Amino acid sequence: MTPSQRKFYIDLWRRVCDANQWDRNDADLRHAEVAAALDGNGKSFRDFTNKDFDRVIAHFKALIESDEFDPAQLDGDPAEEGEKKRLIFRIKQIGAQLPQGYAAAILRDRFKIIFEEELLACPIGELATIRNTLWARLQSHQSRQP
Repeated sequence: MTPSQRKFYIDLWRRVCDANQWDRNDADLRHAEVAAALDGNGKSFRDFTNKDFDRVIAHFKALIESDEFDPAQLDGDPAEEGEKKRLIFRIKQIGAQLPQGYAAAILRDRFKIIFEEELLACPIGELATIRNTLWARLQSHQSRQP
């Protein structure tokens, strides 16, 4: 977990406690809610994977929004959505380092993606392939620079 993720997690826990009138310092309660989000696996937040983090954050947000939280209320898999967001962020980040229009041409010609919004509909495997392709092109481009 990155320092910014850790800060976000702690701040969100405070909001959960405030919304539900819980004691912010009740570690047992926090561990119970983390375990509920992770299907019974109450690991330390320091040991979270990105998927764990996404699931816990979705659970905490639902606790803020509703007194009667039902995990079935969550649309889709929060871990999958988080992974997609990270891949799309990285695709955009790499694309910004390539010459103007180069990433768009690769997306259009190789992956048949014309609009940025179409990335959201791509499965994780395809997003990973796009990221890897752009990264390889960036490395090739940078190696030709003096």
